[in-house]
Amino acid sequence: MGVPSLWPVATAACVVAHRNDKASAPHLALLGRADLTLPDINEFYHSIYREHAFDAAYRSLFAEVVNAMAKRRGRTIVHCTAGKDRTGLFCALILETLGVDRETVIADYRASQHARGLVAINPASWPK
Repeated sequence: MGVPSLWPVATAACVVAHRNDKASAPHLALLGRADLTLPDINEFYHSIYREHAFDAAYRSLFAEVVNAMAKRRGRTIVHCTAGKDRTGLFCALILETLGVDRETVIADYRASQHARGLVAINPASWPK
């Protein structure tokens, strides 16, 4: 089971956490590698971008969140460990579903590329 959300449940009408057999953050296994390189990280992120929307675990998570959103009025906060990859993909899918124009969806998603992700998490492991 993934790590539950740390969002304070008392402040939310509903908290949907990622509950599956994978680690809650896909990059955690990658961080354990002693031989990690920047090209490895680039390939990792490219595979996430290619595969997450089709991964059964994420499809069921996204469906659960959409169903929860449909049952409630008001705002929804979507977050994950770094707030860029899974969160960005889900938000892009929601914006697309709501009919937001493609350029705006892409611009919103690309805004997260300025978040440094793994580079910020483990800079000591990068080649000098």
